[in-house]
Amino acid sequence: MSKLKYLIPAMIVLVAILVLLYFNGQQSANDEIDKSIQGAMTYLCSRDTEINDLVAGDVLFRLSNLDDNVDVKLNEVKVKVERVNEKYAEAICRMDVELRDGTADVGWYKIRLINKEGWRVYDIENTNPIALDGGEFKGGVEELIYVFRQFINDIRNDKKDAIRNYSAGTVRHNLELYGQQEELIDNIDNLNFNYLCGDAKTTMIDANYKVNGNNVSNLITFYNTKDGWKIVDIKSSLIK
Repeated sequence: MSKLKYLIPAMIVLVAILVLLYFNGQQSANDEIDKSIQGAMTYLCSRDTEINDLVAGDVLFRLSNLDDNVDVKLNEVKVKVERVNEKYAEAICRMDVELRDGTADVGWYKIRLINKEGWRVYDIENTNPIALDGGEFKGGVEELIYVFRQFINDIRNDKKDAIRNYSAGTVRHNLELYGQQEELIDNIDNLNFNYLCGDAKTTMIDANYKVNGNNVSNLITFYNTKDGWKIVDIKSSLIK
């Protein structure tokens, strides 16, 4: 009994040490992963980062063959590691940039890394907007309704204004690439916004309204850029 009396505290201390070592190791890996992603994304915007030790495979090939003409300014790279073991990791990355015209843009990416003589990014793909900042959405939906109405009005009158002022991410990219069929956005009535989820910078809204008398339901994601709230994703949620 007397031995057990001293053994239990010793075991507790040992477990505590092992737990501490595990989390310290995990944090160290996360820091190295973050450094590799930050370096790769910085290179996309500036070309002044040494990337040979940070990337691998197709990513190394593509980045190494980029020309030196850079038309964006990097403002922030936000990284969240989602899965990691000794050899493999997955992370979500958000990249905030300023374009040549001075307006803000943003993109979210799924990043995959392999630990081969250090953590190296080997795959980058676009992904849906994800809240990465924490905190609560403190604005009112009225502000987002205003942004949405201005976005629609500017498309009717001058598509470039809608692109520059009220859209970012895939929405801006698609407008620049494909344009917008104006007849699809005429006569918006009974607009109703309901907050779904998000944080201080990324917010998803359930938007319901009528277009030319037809019911429309969209999940609209807004992101708070340096220019203010912009629409970054629109997906239909209409049900029969």
